[in-house]
Amino acid sequence: MRNFAPFTGALAFAVLVALDLSACTTLTGGGAPALRKLDFFADDIAALVFAVDVPVSLVPLAEASAITFAAVTPDDGERRIEASLVRADADTVAGLLPPPGRERAYYLFAFPPAARQALREAQQWMRELDPGFDAVGGTLTVGVRPAFCRVGDSDAAASEVSVLIVTAGADRLEPLLDRVPLAQLLEAGELADLPRC
Repeated sequence: MRNFAPFTGALAFAVLVALDLSACTTLTGGGAPALRKLDFFADDIAALVFAVDVPVSLVPLAEASAITFAAVTPDDGERRIEASLVRADADTVAGLLPPPGRERAYYLFAFPPAARQALREAQQWMRELDPGFDAVGGTLTVGVRPAFCRVGDSDAAASEVSVLIVTAGADRLEPLLDRVPLAQLLEAGELADLPRC
């Protein structure tokens, strides 16, 4: 997984999730509306649901897609979490997703139970730091290693991927990535060796 400079503040989780989903594309809070709406300290990040919009020739792999989270302070300790995404129930976003585009499909993912608990405990720890996470020099770093397989002989490099997220209680999904070429999401070697499903 690539390394990224840490971000601070409420946007860090979303920014870095987006960064590692798009390994060669840099997103900022100003460039993606979904990032501005996430507050890592207040929102139930553990309950996030990710809707990955892909062509039918491409399948995102749940167990192979890993997430890492690190909240680190110079003097007050740290919290580190690593987990794989799991498939989410369609009921979690019922009525929120528009119909998929022609020859496209949605795949829904969420955090597994152990990771949800660990994320909530990390958030609580961050909230309780005195005088505050930012004030003590805290940094957040979150990365996602996406994994895909391909169906048939289509040109995977030409595929475009979108990622939408929904938080608990939200009435719509917000885009993190919008029609990003797969070639920007994976290293050249990963793209060349993309396995068949």
